[in-house]
Amino acid sequence: MAIRREIGWSQEAILLYEILKQLERLAGVVAGLSNEVAQLPVTFSATNVAVNPPSLAAGAQFVSAGTTVTGASLGDLVTVSFSLDLQGIQLTGYVSAPNTVTYVFRNGTAGVIDLGAGLVNILVTHL
Repeated sequence: MAIRREIGWSQEAILLYEILKQLERLAGVVAGLSNEVAQLPVTFSATNVAVNPPSLAAGAQFVSAGTTVTGASLGDLVTVSFSLDLQGIQLTGYVSAPNTVTYVFRNGTAGVIDLGAGLVNILVTHL
């Protein structure tokens, strides 16, 4: 991890890299559980994007314009996280077009929430 810091990787990029390594190990374990289960061709794509979502009233949502994630295909699994406390806001993501991930902040609470600027981390799993 120290080498990645020396070459200028951000904390978020290092975290995504470590998650990718763990998921690759997990895919190997799952594939090895049964002789009938073939080695799964699992690949990953990851990126992060700076965003300052608007203040969201109760029940409101903010839908991103779409973020380029090379290799993302319709039906791929998308995992998203935010670098700040979500304070009850739900953050989801999906592949909305080839190579494009859309993420959505939805305020399911009873009050107004303003998250402030942070990073959305996006991990796409291709099965």
